[in-house]
Amino acid sequence: MSILHDRYQATGYVILLIFFLSTSGGLIGCAAPSRVDLEEKARDAQQNAPNYMVTLTDGAGIGRATLVERDTLASTCHGIDPDRVVAYFPERISVNLAQRHGDLCTWRLRVKRSSNDVIPISDQNLQRGDKIRFAGAHSQNLRLYNAKYFSRRPWPPGEAGPSNTVIAFGETSSGVIEGASGGPVVNEQGELVGIVLSKVLDDIEETTRETVDNYFRATEGQNISGIAIPAEDLKHFGVGLDP
Repeated sequence: MSILHDRYQATGYVILLIFFLSTSGGLIGCAAPSRVDLEEKARDAQQNAPNYMVTLTDGAGIGRATLVERDTLASTCHGIDPDRVVAYFPERISVNLAQRHGDLCTWRLRVKRSSNDVIPISDQNLQRGDKIRFAGAHSQNLRLYNAKYFSRRPWPPGEAGPSNTVIAFGETSSGVIEGASGGPVVNEQGELVGIVLSKVLDDIEETTRETVDNYFRATEGQNISGIAIPAEDLKHFGVGLDP
């Protein structure tokens, strides 16, 4: 009985140890990144980035944004909690959620930036084949990659910006990767033409059929790398209307 009791007791200790490690993040590879780790990554991502490109973190994830007015950032809303983000330029600046429509958000900075840091919003219509550039993910230090504009198509209400349209682009020098959402898309004149919304849908099993169908209608079956919210949607928020 003593041996059997010892075995049960030892087994119980093992179960308790496994439970403790799994719930406390003690198992190797299971611990989520800390806020400190994410903030360090956010600062690192800003090194050598254009002044209008910004990194956001809510303490649980990282995204990017674009400085569209001295006190206004624009980005997509998914992947981060819009009410809990802070911005890195790379210095840390607090922000407050200003407006949201579908997957397009704007935030107000508590400290205004220089007008030289603001990227202007283009008022020119893109033509098929026009050269554009888009921001990579934070892991790519916000580098700009070459691409070509293909088309602009309707998109389901609430899944993009106020116009319920997206612009599709492809033939890129680097594919849109996870973490690129919210970054700017610029034309050859260095003006903002879009906000990266999504990479190519590569996991159809986890995507609704309606979204997939809308995606392929928007991209016309072309070799598309990603889609973006048109920058002119920001004008619905009053952004870019000042003389």
